Amino acid sequence: MTDNSKVVDAKLNRNIPLWLITFYGIGTILGAGIYVLIAEISSESGNYTPFSFLISAIIVSFSAFSYSELSSRYPRSAGEATYALEAFSKKWLSLLVGWAIVLTGIVSSATIANGFVGYF
Repeated sequence: MTDNSKVVDAKLNRNIPLWLITFYGIGTILGAGIYVLIAEISSESGNYTPFSFLISAIIVSFSAFSYSELSSRYPRSAGEATYALEAFSKKWLSLLVGWAIVLTGIVSSATIANGFVGYF
């Protein structure tokens, strides 16, 4: 088992420049969300499609602000698992959050693949 004081003093080694990580995020959002699922959204919302995107942008801005605050407060890798550990001091909960992130990645990859197959 490691000492928590050693973990607190650890700093992230930032090797990826801001412009590159920004383009990575934009590419993921555009590739996965907009181009693959725009037809589904438009079929559901019809003439209200721009309004639905505006509402989505407002909702996601709260998450983006929260993540920016948490990442500046706890600059360590593991993201949500670290935040859960800091908030609740339960290692089992942090582990559960980490596995939930893995599961979310699998489900979102399957969704993107399903959308790609629909276009292909």
